[in-house]
Amino acid sequence: MTLATVVDEMTSRGFREDFRVVDGRLLAVGSGETLGSGDLVIREFHRFEGISDPDDMAIVYGIESVTGLRGTLVDAYGVYADPALSAFLEDVKIDETAYIGPRVPLVTEASLINDVLTHYPSTAPLFIDYGRLYVDRPRELYASFPGLSVGEYLERNGLDRLRVLEELNAAAESDDHARRWGIPTGEAAIRPDFSLALGYTAAYRPREDAVPDKIPVVAVQAARGPE
Repeated sequence: MTLATVVDEMTSRGFREDFRVVDGRLLAVGSGETLGSGDLVIREFHRFEGISDPDDMAIVYGIESVTGLRGTLVDAYGVYADPALSAFLEDVKIDETAYIGPRVPLVTEASLINDVLTHYPSTAPLFIDYGRLYVDRPRELYASFPGLSVGEYLERNGLDRLRVLEELNAAAESDDHARRWGIPTGEAAIRPDFSLALGYTAAYRPREDAVPDKIPVVAVQAARGPE
């Protein structure tokens, strides 16, 4: 079943409005009515994953207002989700009997590692532990980080795709849930003074070392003592 067919089916059941989040409120495109998060209830939602295109990852919400207005709201899912829309929905009540569609992975082989690290920092230790994120190139002093996809990373390191993807998604889901509850994730949860910048050694670097400062020669000599 596709996103379009589900939206059509929901429309036939009364979710006729096309909702969008504009300036922190929910806009009903058809009627022009705007609603706050406290006036809404999520009655159901469905997740979808594009088979060939990660941009097709989406989630559709069936939403009802206190006035009885019903409609659908569609958002990208996972790393491509709209932050403003996600922030708005955090304050919207979910019906305890709401239908939840099938689970869709947040991280796929088509996902870019840089995007995954940005949105789900708890995946960083897994990437580092499982294999190299860098690529050695002839006649170059330092290794390079070419912006690999997860699939390319798995292939280059000869990893068990299903097992690694399962662990990456477990970490991503943990970050996703923690973010909804305002809980720090990844390195920020245990080392707030560290950044997620990767150096040429593929190791974490302290935030203050992300851009090296100039150090006076006299200070270095004083620290080392006479030579």
